[in-house]
Amino acid sequence: MANDARANGAKYIFGDAEYARRIVYNGNNKCIEAISNDGTFHQADIVVVATSANTATLVEAKKEVEAQCSAICVIQLTPQEVAKYKDKPVMSNLKQGMFCLFSAYKTRPNNVTGIIFPLVEGGLVKPISCRAITNYKNKILPGTSILHSAGDYPFDGCPKEIEDEVRSFIRDTVPELADHPFISTKLCWDGVAKDLNFRVCPYPNVNGLYIATIGSNHGFKFLLVIGKYVVDMLEGSLGKEWSDIWAWKGGSVSEGKPSPHPFPLRDLSELDGWKEKHAAELKIN
Repeated sequence: MANDARANGAKYIFGDAEYARRIVYNGNNKCIEAISNDGTFHQADIVVVATSANTATLVEAKKEVEAQCSAICVIQLTPQEVAKYKDKPVMSNLKQGMFCLFSAYKTRPNNVTGIIFPLVEGGLVKPISCRAITNYKNKILPGTSILHSAGDYPFDGCPKEIEDEVRSFIRDTVPELADHPFISTKLCWDGVAKDLNFRVCPYPNVNGLYIATIGSNHGFKFLLVIGKYVVDMLEGSLGKEWSDIWAWKGGSVSEGKPSPHPFPLRDLSELDGWKEKHAAELKIN
């Protein structure tokens, strides 16, 4: 995707020069530039904030966007296991807030549910916990849930409680894989709106500032098509059906819509075993 964007004229800036820390406005309440981590001023006629889980660090978004993460655990199968499981069908049920591996390998209790992923290249499978975690007790904006990134905290890892829950779920569904080591684990953050819709819209009461997009944990699958709607929004031609549902709502949400993820939220600060989890390993390497 990045290579295609470059071929069409996009320019990427890396390192501290690309880490936007502050949005700047002029006296007419127009957004005119962003200041990056190294102090560089990036001036523009329009500014599009596409920072998802970090949106609240650049604009007032505490009521609108909450950073949440899922945990991804990766298991390596043997060639024999790949042959055994490669044709297993896919199933989906998220009531327990957990993604798992294959179709019903044994009789599954009614309270044991999950999503089943096919194998990826190399015989890897990814059990995933979508029992969402927040990050309210952070150093940058305490009281607002924002991204806890691997870039800023390279030695931190997945909380032990989450890994234990994923392990228990595998034991319930595919017991012969329950003791396979996780060859990697990671936290996957997204910005989540209260109504679980995207935000592809002008930022309210500011000229030249736009939001695109708050993924609400289901945005990535729209990667191939969402750009068209972002362009329509910037050009003022986005259909009312979409502009209404993707508008900035100031934290309001329609009543009576049950959450598809009923598992209680937990904050990263409440969990154990993630701080400096990979420090010794990374420093040795």
